[in-house]
Amino acid sequence: MCNIEVVNSEMEFFPKKISIMIIKKLTSEISFKEWGFNLTDYYQKSNNEYIHDIIVLNGNLNYRKAILQILNNKLNNKFLEDILNQMNEYENSLHGLEKTEYGIYSSETKELINHYLNKK
Repeated sequence: MCNIEVVNSEMEFFPKKISIMIIKKLTSEISFKEWGFNLTDYYQKSNNEYIHDIIVLNGNLNYRKAILQILNNKLNNKFLEDILNQMNEYENSLHGLEKTEYGIYSSETKELINHYLNKK
């Protein structure tokens, strides 16, 4: 019979483990295209449809990030500010729980857009 000593620290038990937050930080600037994923191969839409998906929060944050990467040739400050304004207008058109949920769930997308604004 094998006698195994249990160690309290996961880091000692899995010495090469890295946190998901570190992985996200290290890979955050890599585009989906660089990963080998081209959104337009799977979801062919017009630019206006993609923008609409951002505004109404279709998909998840990665989907919206992929859209912004596709539209990057149009990502000037005015374009980004227009998207933020449209998101705010959409949020203001909602009421009650829908408005609260939109405010919560849109914050990451708005942060991403502001990140693009700050890079310009």
